[in-house]
Amino acid sequence: MKDFFISYTKTDKAWAVWIAWQLEAAGHTTIIQAWDFHEGQNFVVEMQEAATNAKHTIAVLSPDYLRSDFAESEWTAAFASDPAGKKGKLIPIKVRPVDVKGILGPIIHIDLIGLSEKAATELLKKIKASEDGRRNKPKDEPIFPGESSQNGSLLAIPQERENPKNPISSSPYFPSKSFDDTTDFKAGLVDKDEQASHVFDHLESKFFVRNETPKNPLAYLLYGASTQWPDALLYTLYFGFKKYLKHQPPYFHENASPMVKRLTGRVMRKNISPVEYLYELLDDKLGCGIGREAIETLLAKEKAPAIFYRILKDAESKNPTLVRGMLEAWQNLKLPINSPRHILIFYYEYAPVPKPSWYFFSKSEKTLIHHLKASLPQEMGEKIFLPELKSPNKKLVHDWIDIHINQQIEKAKQYVETKVRNEFEQRRKDGNKKKDAYRIRITHDDYEIHHYDLKDILIDALKEFG
Repeated sequence: MKDFFISYTKTDKAWAVWIAWQLEAAGHTTIIQAWDFHEGQNFVVEMQEAATNAKHTIAVLSPDYLRSDFAESEWTAAFASDPAGKKGKLIPIKVRPVDVKGILGPIIHIDLIGLSEKAATELLKKIKASEDGRRNKPKDEPIFPGESSQNGSLLAIPQERENPKNPISSSPYFPSKSFDDTTDFKAGLVDKDEQASHVFDHLESKFFVRNETPKNPLAYLLYGASTQWPDALLYTLYFGFKKYLKHQPPYFHENASPMVKRLTGRVMRKNISPVEYLYELLDDKLGCGIGREAIETLLAKEKAPAIFYRILKDAESKNPTLVRGMLEAWQNLKLPINSPRHILIFYYEYAPVPKPSWYFFSKSEKTLIHHLKASLPQEMGEKIFLPELKSPNKKLVHDWIDIHINQQIEKAKQYVETKVRNEFEQRRKDGNKKKDAYRIRITHDDYEIHHYDLKDILIDALKEFG
């Protein structure tokens, strides 16, 4: 008998897989559709057996979960066997904002919304326990779905389906295969082509080290406001990698997929060199050991390129010598012939906020960007700096609507513009929101708006017209 049956809907698969991984890492056993159900099996029968043969059922709570008939049958079965909650048969875990009413309402739940990965992991450890068999559990730990930037957007991968703009395939490294079916994902795909094209131009469609290509990985610095929703760039790069890798035999293994790995953890210490710091970050994620040879050996063994990224901490952003040293250390790694060409992206959350008129007379503060552009050789700077994340304008939003809205396209365009203008006026009048008014710019026949502010408007448009 398994300890936990993970009940979820496809929209929340990223969370379900991450939760299952953390529970198993803590010594418990789980049963989850993503890893334990296979082609040819009867889905309903497998769900029934899983729910019956597990000590506890974890309900991954979200608005989609409460609307699902299948999910309802799973959690109600657990509730019926322990209506008083004395055995803890049903454990709700909230991963997205949702108003829980009815008989689920009084049950004490775990709330992961807005938590950091560390806090969420610690919370799951407080839950109070694998059989041999074929599973689809990936070898790499899933990316934490709730902490990708300060704006809280998710990182997951889309479901495989044909799309002329984004050829997509599933990946054993990502937490979800169906995220592209969600409005949250689609609303993020606005205007990331400029940054992605910069990367692909330097790759020149050469995703593996060959005789004619440099024997080193590539490093980039992306910068812009946290409210410009940078995560969608990772999706775009993943799609592009997957598309080209399909045409790279014999070096690309058919079961491998590009990896996206966030470099988390580690606190900068005094007297640590940039090279040592980068190696520690890589070892913290890869477990390869600290040292150039160990890192090069592991990276060379990968079947497909990896996209490593890190959101620079404040102390790092204020240390241009450290950042430059890490970028150079990454590019100095040597990989043998036929190794994948891996990519490292540092994201610098830089948002120039409008200053009062008197600020003109004060001394201008130099940013990380200023320091790096002044110290890096011109050729290196041209490669490393990705175009700054900027606000989408009316034209880019219309381009997005033409792709993602299925009906009443012109009404959808007018709907979005009205929402943008109304939000701008509301911020001007609302004292609590006046400081954020600069994130929306309005002219007579155009507008610009930060991605994070635009996201909810586009989600509403998808629900109304999509």
